[in-house]
Amino acid sequence: MGSAGNDLEKLPLLDVKYESRAETKANSRRAVMGIALMCTASVSFAAMATTVRWGSTTLSSPYLAFTRALMQGLFALVYCAKFRINPFGPKEARAVLALRGITGFMGATSYYFTLRFLPIGDANALTFTGPIITMVMASVFLGESFRSFHVFGAAAASIGVILVAGPNEIIKNLRTSEGGTTRLIGTCCALSQAVCSSMSYLAIRSVGDKASFACSVFAFSLYVAPLMAVEGYILGTPVFMLPRSGREWVVVLLAGSFALLANSLLSLSLQMVEASKSGPARNLQLLFAFLFGWLFLGETPKIESIIGSCIILSAILYIGYKTLEEERSEYPDAPSPFPPETPTPDM
Repeated sequence: MGSAGNDLEKLPLLDVKYESRAETKANSRRAVMGIALMCTASVSFAAMATTVRWGSTTLSSPYLAFTRALMQGLFALVYCAKFRINPFGPKEARAVLALRGITGFMGATSYYFTLRFLPIGDANALTFTGPIITMVMASVFLGESFRSFHVFGAAAASIGVILVAGPNEIIKNLRTSEGGTTRLIGTCCALSQAVCSSMSYLAIRSVGDKASFACSVFAFSLYVAPLMAVEGYILGTPVFMLPRSGREWVVVLLAGSFALLANSLLSLSLQMVEASKSGPARNLQLLFAFLFGWLFLGETPKIESIIGSCIILSAILYIGYKTLEEERSEYPDAPSPFPPETPTPDM
């Protein structure tokens, strides 16, 4: 009896490894949820882009960006008021939230000028180098993991992006000598948009749980709305006006709603999972933009677009699978610390 009692006294009161395994499982579920939210946000961004393209014949880009920012800001204020949250966030996070707002405006402006100077296929191919930039910057500035499968998945997704954009059009434009300066400016704007978007993702990620996702949404609106008003004034496209027809009302409301959903889910996702893991899921936007364009805008898909879309989806699934596999193997199952029970002889 004494020996058995001594054995029991030597058992740890808390199985640290078991607790770590439980925490890892929770983190794994959190990572899966974060990637799923990023995928949903990408679909919402694609729906927003389709709506904007549908209404761009009568409404300017600064006006659409301004109205989207107003809707997002109003939602953030209502949400913060309901849950008694300071929309500016805690003091220690306000500088990073300001960075998120400023880089959001710079990214939107860069993309607007990219579409002015480059064909839409070239513009998308260049701006969607963002996930690779995000993973590299997250590894350098936030110390997040950057594994070989991240590199492989991002490279594969980038190949898919180029195929969706249309390699024939890109090669044709590269071979022509006309408009060299215009193409150089457009390329710089596109890469600027990719860098600014990556910086916005890192800002949201670095805030983490210090502030609500609504604070990030409000920070974006707080800077984008007034700066877009100034940009519209400079470009001669005023933003302080109501939609002039039922069609314009539909465009403004749908674009604002999709943008609100996309930015909210994006902020939630980056609070739940590392930017290096969720970044490639943003490429789903191209896949669904291609699909929505075919369904709602009558754009006939090319074989390169179909192949590229399949590559993008496969790359995202590959990164998600490898992420789960890595986190499962981090803490192997440990044997129970309790000694096996010895059968008691029947009396």
